[in-house]
Amino acid sequence: SDAARAGATTIIALTIKLDPSVGADQNHLASYTFVKKEESEPCQAADLIAWHVRKGYEYLRAGKRVRPDTMALIKDKKTLTIEFDSKRLKKLRDDFCRKSGDLKEASKLIFSNPEG
Repeated sequence: SDAARAGATTIIALTIKLDPSVGADQNHLASYTFVKKEESEPCQAADLIAWHVRKGYEYLRAGKRVRPDTMALIKDKKTLTIEFDSKRLKKLRDDFCRKSGDLKEASKLIFSNPEG
């Protein structure tokens, strides 16, 4: 929906503003878009790789060996990831609340349409 897209756009913009380590200069975030999965095989492939990378990190944290199919996908590839664990999400929430006054006002800011 348009509201979900606007909310996601605002969250990405505020995340970059509040946490410079997520910014374009650091991680080369050039753009993003929303597409219907059934209309975009490249996005489906990206989702699959993201799933494998996330799962690989879960396995490593649990002391397990990364799956061979995951290793085949990322072997000799540079992968940059940003993990939004509970500590990072709480920090973002607290920063939003501090800058806007309270959680209710923060949610208005996060889920408002940035273009008007």
